[in-house]
Amino acid sequence: MPFLDLLLEKNWIKLSLERWGFTKTVFPVTKFALDRSTERYSEMQKIKEGGFVDESSGRGVDLLSKFTQAQHAHPEFMTDTQVLTSTISMVFAGSETTAISLSSVFYHLLKHP
Repeated sequence: MPFLDLLLEKNWIKLSLERWGFTKTVFPVTKFALDRSTERYSEMQKIKEGGFVDESSGRGVDLLSKFTQAQHAHPEFMTDTQVLTSTISMVFAGSETTAISLSSVFYHLLKHP
């Protein structure tokens, strides 16, 4: 419903207030990633300092660990914001391709039973 999108999301008053810093919109995925990053702050600090992942914790190596290792190797490029942005981007990319694949499979199954 384009009218609701224009009224609720692309409202010029809302956008102006965000631009001027009066309000701040945080997407749910970004909030989730920030919360998980905060939970694992001490673990990420160890990776930043040493450049290696403690695999004895049983957690394994995930995207956040990999990008934090890249931050250790290239601190001039990989900031904390870049680590978070890269992690979220990879999650979105993975979910998008999965959604497209599943949509295609179900379409063709329904079209050609």
